[in-house]
Amino acid sequence: MTWHEPARLALEAAGVAHIETGDHYLVAQCDHATLATALRRAGAMVDALIVDAPYSERTHAGHDGFTEGERSALSYAWWTPSDVNAFVGDWHALVRGWFGTITDTDLMHPWARALEAAYRYAFSPLACVETGSRFRAVGDGPPQWSTWLVLSRPRSREWARWATIEAREERGARPLPGAYVGPSERKEVTGGKPLWLMRAIVGDYSAPGDLVCDPCMGAGTTLVAAVELGRRAIGCEPDAGRYAMACRRLAKARPQLRMRLDVEATMGEQSALALGGDE
Repeated sequence: MTWHEPARLALEAAGVAHIETGDHYLVAQCDHATLATALRRAGAMVDALIVDAPYSERTHAGHDGFTEGERSALSYAWWTPSDVNAFVGDWHALVRGWFGTITDTDLMHPWARALEAAYRYAFSPLACVETGSRFRAVGDGPPQWSTWLVLSRPRSREWARWATIEAREERGARPLPGAYVGPSERKEVTGGKPLWLMRAIVGDYSAPGDLVCDPCMGAGTTLVAAVELGRRAIGCEPDAGRYAMACRRLAKARPQLRMRLDVEATMGEQSALALGGDE
C-alpha cells in the first residue's frame, strides 16, 4: 500500500476529485477542511505544513483597488482571525513537525496566537522579501515588498533540538536563516509566491522523504518545490482553474531536481542581482 492510499480512499468516499502519482504527491480539488477530515478518517498525519493562506481584508482591498494592466482582482475571499482559528483547529493535530504560514501584517499575530493556543511554540515572524514586487499606485508612500512567515513547532524536547546547528549539521542542512530575500518573479496566479522562496522554506523546515502539506495550494508552487527537493507532497485547492494548473505543474516536477546546495547557490545569485552585485 502506498503512503497516500488511506487518504485517497477517504477522498473517494467523500466524492472528491483527486490525482496521485507514485510516491510523489496526492492533490485534491476541495477546500482545506475537507482534506483535513479525509486525513483524520484515514488516520494520517503530515510531517510539515507550509501554507500561503488568504490574507486580511486590508491587503485584499489594497490589491483590488488598483487592478491595472495584467494585475487582476483576487478571486478568493480574505480571511479574518476567526478563519485563522478555524484553520489551526482543523490542522494542528495533523502536523508532526513544523507548521509555517505566509501572511500579512494584520494576520501574523492572530496566526501566532492561534498556534500558541494549540500548544505549539510560535516564533517571531520572518520577513520574506521580494525586491521590486509591489508598488503604491497612488504614490503616497513606500511600497511593501515583504510578507511574513509565521513558524511554529511542537513543544517537545525532540523539536526543541531540531533547529540547533549541531542537529542540522548531522542532517547536512544549513543553519536556519533569519529572513528570505530575493527578486520578484512572474507568478502562475495572482497572489502566488516565487518558486525560489518556497524551495528555500520547504528545504529549511522539512527533510528528504517528509510528507509536506499545503492545504491552500493555489497553482501548486509549494508542492512543486517539495517534489523537486525529494519530499512527498499532499495538498488541495477548491478553484477548478488553479487546481488544473497545479496538476499540470506537478506532472512536470522531477524529484530531487534541485538539492539543498543548488537552492542556496540560486538564492545567493538572486540576492546579488537584487543588490546589483557582480557574479
